[in-house]
Amino acid sequence: MRNNQDKQQEQENLSVEQKKKREEGQDIEPQRQVDKPTHSDS
Repeated sequence: MRNNQDKQQEQENLSVEQKKKREEGQDIEPQRQVDKPTHSDS
């Protein structure tokens, strides 16, 4: 059950992304497909 860890990681990534986007003055939109880090989920 590593789902919780994955979710936490995603939240952290989203936070960083949001801060970056905020600085750039862009709309904050969670881009799941684009933001997905390439890691095998086996």
